[in-house]
Amino acid sequence: MWAYAVWLPFMGVLLPAIGRRNKAFVVTCLAVLLLIVSSACGGSSGGSNSNQQPGTPVGSYTITITGVSGGLTRTTSVTLAVH
Repeated sequence: MWAYAVWLPFMGVLLPAIGRRNKAFVVTCLAVLLLIVSSACGGSSGGSNSNQQPGTPVGSYTITITGVSGGLTRTTSVTLAVH
C-alpha cells in the first residue's frame, strides 16, 4: 500500500508531460514534483528539549474495567503505577 502513496503523486504530476515534446512544460512538471517532494522533508519546528520525557507521566492511575455479556455486567478497578 505504501507504494501507491509514493508513486501516485509522481504519476499525477508527470502524466501530463508524457507524450509532449515541449521542454519547458516537462521542466515545469519536474519543478512542481520537486516542490511536492521537498515539502515532505520538513523537520519539526520545535527546539531540542532534553528535559522533556515522552510517554505517560510518573504516578498512580486508576483504571476501571467493565465486562458485559448478555444482561450480566461486572466492573472492577485496578491501579496502574508508572515509575
